[in-house]
Amino acid sequence: KIVSEPGLMKRTTSEDENQPHKKQCTEHDKEWKAVLINHTVRDVLAKRKQDLITIDHHTTLGNAMTILKEKNILSLPVVDEKEKKFLGFVDVLDIADFVLATWKLVSASMDEHHFPTKDVFSAPVVKILNISHVNQPSYIEENATISDLIDKFLDRKNYYRLHRLAVTDKKGDVVDVISQSDVISFVKEHLDTLPAHKKDLKLGLMSGLLRSPLMVRIDSPFVDALEVLCRNKISGLALIDHEFKLSGNISVSDLRGMNPLAFDFFNGSTLQFMAKGTDSPMKVTQSLGPGNTFGETIERLATERIHRIYITGDSGHPVGFVSLIDVIARLK
Repeated sequence: KIVSEPGLMKRTTSEDENQPHKKQCTEHDKEWKAVLINHTVRDVLAKRKQDLITIDHHTTLGNAMTILKEKNILSLPVVDEKEKKFLGFVDVLDIADFVLATWKLVSASMDEHHFPTKDVFSAPVVKILNISHVNQPSYIEENATISDLIDKFLDRKNYYRLHRLAVTDKKGDVVDVISQSDVISFVKEHLDTLPAHKKDLKLGLMSGLLRSPLMVRIDSPFVDALEVLCRNKISGLALIDHEFKLSGNISVSDLRGMNPLAFDFFNGSTLQFMAKGTDSPMKVTQSLGPGNTFGETIERLATERIHRIYITGDSGHPVGFVSLIDVIARLK
């Protein structure tokens, strides 16, 4: 029997024909669900090699940036060491907001030949704690399940999606931090358990997965690119050439390597800033095509330790991107 749907002709199948596939999907779904409820936050953290790094609230912004760069991390828990109290996180987006605000303030009050100096980075980190409003302290107990952890990251009560959570012990003391990246690494280790109807689905067929990327020309002033990042509270921005082909990615993490002359290049091109205004090495921009699968996306994100991956068409134009939270939202 042939039935017609809009734009599609297909053969109907009997209920008996579908039973083996349904049974297999059900078994795989149950197996994956068991992974999510039988593993805890503590299990994820046990796989991570790096110990918890904290800084005191009197630490200078410059020293914090050095630690972020050397440890290749995007955020640091800030504590009052005297009071033994967790205060929150300082994140690369906080640094971006502070740097941009400082640039605007100085640019408005002086002529174009004056720039903020390296003394800007002598400010204590407590001054910029969560000024980006994306790092409101949120907590999860170390014995919570991965299923609970996913729910916490997707909690709609938070205006901005959480990037990380403070992990507490039974007494309520903060003992560690868990991030979206940790979740992706966990999923990669259990990718063989992820049901095939999720893992093998092609990106171009996953409704609502691909989001349109924000883009700037690679020759656009760096300060304009920074403005886009801060205004939209995003960590990365696609760089395109004059033919609108994907040429690179600029990330707020690049600000970790800002050198004393960085402000001199704010009005120059983004490419110039990346080459001369920061000591952070330029990385190869990762991309996939609509024909790649959800499972391949997870593997690439985890292996390359990146937070977004661009999807390009045959012409090289960026047609979408997938972030860590986009993947996390489709794990249950």
